[in-house]
Amino acid sequence: MPALLVSKSPPLSGEVTIHGAKNSVLPILAATLLCRTPCVLHNCPDILDVTHALAILCSLGCAAERRGASVYIDPRGCAGHSVPPELAASMRASSLFLGALLARQGEASLSLPGGCPIGARPVDYHLLAFRALGAEVTETDDTIHCRARRLTGAKITLPGPSVGATENAMLAAVGAEGVTVIENAACEPEIVDLAGFLTACGAKSETASSVVTVLPEPASSNAVTAPAPEHSMQLPESSTADASDIHAGMDAEIDLTLLSDTVVNAEVYNMLVTPENYTGKIVRMTGEYQEYIDEQTGELYHSCVIYDALACCQQGVEFVLTDGDYPEEGTPITVVGRYETYTTPYYDYFHLVDGVREK
Repeated sequence: MPALLVSKSPPLSGEVTIHGAKNSVLPILAATLLCRTPCVLHNCPDILDVTHALAILCSLGCAAERRGASVYIDPRGCAGHSVPPELAASMRASSLFLGALLARQGEASLSLPGGCPIGARPVDYHLLAFRALGAEVTETDDTIHCRARRLTGAKITLPGPSVGATENAMLAAVGAEGVTVIENAACEPEIVDLAGFLTACGAKSETASSVVTVLPEPASSNAVTAPAPEHSMQLPESSTADASDIHAGMDAEIDLTLLSDTVVNAEVYNMLVTPENYTGKIVRMTGEYQEYIDEQTGELYHSCVIYDALACCQQGVEFVLTDGDYPEEGTPITVVGRYETYTTPYYDYFHLVDGVREK
């Protein structure tokens, strides 16, 4: 056997980009099915399991796509309840769509999940949780089918602290009436991350040691408004005819800079879902400048990212400056521009055009 020589090296230096955790993003992608409005996940790892999860969402009727390190999901078109067998077999985490679909559609079907060669990991604990919430579960040699006219909150005691079963129980519990308490639950970081996402979207989920409590509330989402076209798409050209009407220090009709951290996020959400109330109005906003590049088209988008009071959630508003003088990423920025909408084959978006940067 050849010898292996290990010698001291010079000091190491450099920069490493830390990507988001796969174990956190997969259950959160399934959880987007519980939302009623679009969701955006930033720092999403570009790995095959995420690609498969987005494909599952699309197969169910959602619009889902990646742009750079962010993924955009619009779950409003979800109409299916069955994960295609070829996608179910592509990864172990496909089982997480059972709980989310059961909560949203009242029905879920899944071929036995595949994905990893580390040995058999049955989903018995997952099914135990669904039955405890009131679902009827039917198993065949290769398919699981769950159905429930109504899910009811319950006390669920898992035989072991299974991460997947805890996540599936949490997802299903969002669609149940009443409080659900999961005992002997897993307490890994991805459980905490999933609870944080559900809470940010309107449900109430708390983790404490080996106990998880879920109290469902109408889930909306913390949707970022920057566009995410999967196809090749050019943004409409910004008109400069009215640019002279917008200048630093002018009185904006909607001044987001005057709102509290909590209220400003609600107002941006309203700008997304009720564009008819804002079209043509002058908006002032303050946040952090970020860029997004569509890797397929090379199109560069500019966004003012606004954080909530806890700095755990964010919403981005796309804008276009008339002079093209964009700062470095991460720079605080105040922008005044005119609210306009534009349409792609998949989504309707808004942005601020004829923008001027206040300095």
